[in-house]
Amino acid sequence: MRRALNSHETKQRRGALRIAGIAGVLIAALTVVPATPAFAAHGSISGTIGESNGQSGGPVEGAIVRLDPPGDGAIQTRTTDANGAYSFETLANGTYSISVDTPPGDKPAAAISRAVTAGAHVTDANINFLPVSVAGYWIAATDGAVFAYGESKYYGGMAGKRLVSPIVGVLGTSAQLGYWLVAADGGIFAFGDAKHYGSMGGKQLNAPIVGITIDVLDGVGYYLVASDGGIFAFAAEFSGSAGSLKLNKPIVGITPDLDGEGYYLAASDGGVFAYKAIFHGSAGSLPLHKPIVGIDAASDGNGYTLIARDAGVFGYPAGGVEYYGSPCCGLLNSIVGIWTI
Repeated sequence: MRRALNSHETKQRRGALRIAGIAGVLIAALTVVPATPAFAAHGSISGTIGESNGQSGGPVEGAIVRLDPPGDGAIQTRTTDANGAYSFETLANGTYSISVDTPPGDKPAAAISRAVTAGAHVTDANINFLPVSVAGYWIAATDGAVFAYGESKYYGGMAGKRLVSPIVGVLGTSAQLGYWLVAADGGIFAFGDAKHYGSMGGKQLNAPIVGITIDVLDGVGYYLVASDGGIFAFAAEFSGSAGSLKLNKPIVGITPDLDGEGYYLAASDGGVFAYKAIFHGSAGSLPLHKPIVGIDAASDGNGYTLIARDAGVFGYPAGGVEYYGSPCCGLLNSIVGIWTI
């Protein structure tokens, strides 16, 4: 269990963390749906603040949780208890935002959202952070095999099971305690704490699905991208697509901008397309031994990683991504995606 710093220590440490590039603020939008005039019941929102090491979690005591109400209402604060729990009671109708400063030594976590009706009680508004020391990634193959490297944990895969279409991408959850696999026909397979929000399986597509990524604004839904640059959003906000562009090479992957609200698309020639996100560079002008097959955001929010069919890894900005290992031998021609924790 971790102890939060006092206000003076927090200000000093927070400034140092921002300089180091690992500070972050978590925003979670939660909606209280209006009740009928005859029943002006109030709602409540509660949850826990925890720290995950990629395999399990623990509570964060003393974290300051802020509730920003709609309109000009006053901001409320709560301090998490020994179990990392917090609660906001007697909430009037409206849409609320919850923010939590990233605990010292942790990586920013993706936001979450929950909807409640007036008079109901939301009890699963939980937020987990990853320590900066936790690092690694998952790599997926076309047959559904998943390879865990660094401190990432294996939660299952589709290897040896019948697939209608090959696996084309892998996506970790916001708590990094599970992941999704996506197939070329848009089918979704969930493992660990990953939840199913919808898929394109069984639906007509103009081009095959080639990648999947998370909605960092909510930390709930995900996006699928097709080889023609088309985007399909499930419980996620649409930020644009390359569906109407003339592409030199097909799109092969998608990843979120962890510091913003958009995402990046990658083409097989290493080209990168940014939507509501900062462009950090591409491999479009490099002589590649094998085509690019996937893209993944850096865990600190600064840049992204491209992975090639031969498991070659390219980090942008240069030097911003650490190498932990890759599959070898007969698997090299079947690599389809990477997800970094």
